[in-house]
Amino acid sequence: MTRSHRHPAALVSMLVAAALLGGACASTDFKPSDGARSAVQGKGGEHVVVDGMPIWDADGPPRKYEVIGRIDDQRASGVLSQLRWQERVVKMAREAGGQALVQLSRGSQFAGYHVLGTGAATEAQRGPALGPAPAVPLTRHEATFLVIRYVD
Repeated sequence: MTRSHRHPAALVSMLVAAALLGGACASTDFKPSDGARSAVQGKGGEHVVVDGMPIWDADGPPRKYEVIGRIDDQRASGVLSQLRWQERVVKMAREAGGQALVQLSRGSQFAGYHVLGTGAATEAQRGPALGPAPAVPLTRHEATFLVIRYVD
């Protein structure tokens, strides 16, 4: 009976490459609000602060605000695409004149698998062999935010 041993360095490098390539499919878009802006009274709720800017849940802050636009953020799974995505959204909101964000939605959807080429292994006393490769799950992440400015 022969035993196969996978080359850990090759497997690790393939997994790292797949994780990093996931960052190639990302977009963050700001859409300004058109028309007359009216004040909205938020209900108050939970929030986190990222780079000094509050990100409120869908109930908004416990005060009056106006909506100046919307940010849609979409990205694939992967290390690069997931790093600092909130900071990028906050930076875009700040550049548009926003003082806070209200997160309307956030979700993830399974999009399939990415097969990492052909697996490499060595057979004892027989040399290299090829076999099935590992597969990495692909996930699509989406979030929508209102960019707001406080009125009171």
